[in-house]
Amino acid sequence: MANRTNTGRVLPLLFFGVLMGALDIAIVGPALPAIGQSFGVSAKGLQWVFTIYVLFNVVGVPLMAKLADRIGRRAVYVGDVLLFGVGSIVVASAPSFWVLLAGRAMQGFGAGGSSRSRQRSSGTCSRPRGRAGRSGCWARSSGSPF
Repeated sequence: MANRTNTGRVLPLLFFGVLMGALDIAIVGPALPAIGQSFGVSAKGLQWVFTIYVLFNVVGVPLMAKLADRIGRRAVYVGDVLLFGVGSIVVASAPSFWVLLAGRAMQGFGAGGSSRSRQRSSGTCSRPRGRAGRSGCWARSSGSPF
């Protein structure tokens, strides 16, 4: 179990990951019309912007949880946040809709893996007595962009 000093340093980093994923979802929705216009994609095609994110997010959760069991949560969390960041760069600089979808897949996979690592790390980095309060913080940071 981590001491109080480490908990004070770890939790803000974990909350940052939650906020990063929530902001991504909140930003993409309003940007869909501009994305469609920029790439000449119909409304049906734009559905893939969310679908591919969710698909890779769901796939990333169990795969990254198993990998975290093998090599450690910290390494997997950092790798997932980096993957999400690289995916964000790919999305921002995408020359075509297909490249944008590849970036969204990377974002979804990174967000899915990091969410599981965040949950497990926050549950084990301090005493059980404070976990309920942290759950409320997770909920607030997840919903704050909306």
